Order: sequence, then structure tokens, then C-alpha cells
Amino acid sequence: MITKLIVTTQITDNSGSQDAPYAPDGAFAKSYSEQLTDGTGSGKAQVVFADQRTLVGSAADSLDLAGGLTDQFGATITFTKIKSIMILPAAANAEDLAIGGGSNPFIGWFADVSDVENVPAGGCSFHAYHTTGWAVTAATGDILEITAGAGGATYDIVIVGEGSVA
Repeated sequence: MITKLIVTTQITDNSGSQDAPYAPDGAFAKSYSEQLTDGTGSGKAQVVFADQRTLVGSAADSLDLAGGLTDQFGATITFTKIKSIMILPAAANAEDLAIGGGSNPFIGWFADVSDVENVPAGGCSFHAYHTTGWAVTAATGDILEITAGAGGATYDIVIVGEGSVA
């Protein structure tokens, strides 16, 4: 069970910008916080998958969200809905990570099965849908594909959602 998810961004020197909500010294701070409780439905989650993964050059990591992942104790995770997902490519990666596409893709925040999001080294991809969540459809819409560039890649991933662990 997860009880709180917090993502924070802070720019400490942006003195050239005059747009609100910047402070007079150019500093900007914005945070997002969402409390999730155990269960199903709006604002609830049951399952967490977290891992650091490494891919060789141009390899694809096809994460099966409906029964192909295991938790830290070796139990099988089966997501039925994804409430949030965060992917953090290592700063030392030589190229972007490509997220999406592939066979039987999890569509999630994408508009189309062929859509791909490129995340640069040291960047972050974070998407949340804590009310309804994105459906995971076993066998036809359950593969989250993450592809490394030619130089390979390491990345951290955290997925929070509804489902079961067995």
C-alpha cells in the first residue's frame, strides 16, 4: 500500500523571467501531492512496483503489467489499472529512453498505440490519473515498452495502481 506520492520541482535561479508565479528573485517552486489510500476507486491504490533496470544497446524492456512483474518478495503483480507511473532515466545514459509502442501496448496517457514518449538522460516522465486510472487489458493492452538507445540505458521505474499480488 502506498500512502503518499510527492513530486517536487524547484528552480532556484530564473532571474530573467518576469512571469507569475515567480518570486521577485526569480525563484519558482511548485509541488504536487496526492494522498492515496488502500483499495479500488478514486484516490485509491493497492499495488506498487519499483525497480532499477538496465538495458543493453537498442534493447527493449517489455514490461507485462498484467502478470509479468514481481515485487521485492518475488510475488507476481497483476495490475488492472495504473494510477501513476514515474520513469527516471539515469543521468549517465548516452541517449533518450523511448516509452511506448511495441506489441499489445498499454496505452495509458498516449492517444494512440503507436505513440512514443522520448525521455532524456537525467529527465523524468511522470503521469498520474488518481481518479479512474488507466485500464490494463490482459493479453491485448498490457505491455509497457521501454527502449534504450544504441548505448544502452539504466532507469528507475515506479508504478502505482489497482490489482493484486499473488
